[in-house]
Amino acid sequence: MDSQDSERWDRAISRKKSALELLGPLGFVDNDDGEEPGTIWHRECHIVLDTERMSPAQVIAAVLEIGRERGRSEVQVSIRKALGLMD
Repeated sequence: MDSQDSERWDRAISRKKSALELLGPLGFVDNDDGEEPGTIWHRECHIVLDTERMSPAQVIAAVLEIGRERGRSEVQVSIRKALGLMD
């Protein structure tokens, strides 16, 4: 591993640690990916985020957007079922 790779790795680990401090209580854990050292994931929600490529604010924004989209989709399915448009 050359110095650029080492710096990238260290930055990814640092960002991941920060993200897990914020998101760990919500169920996010270290993805332990040797090729993508900055990834975290949520087992039940099937969400994987690459914290290396995102600022902490972007990580939080991504989680909120995923939550909004999934919530919107679930409501739409419920309404369609209630209207008899789905089995």
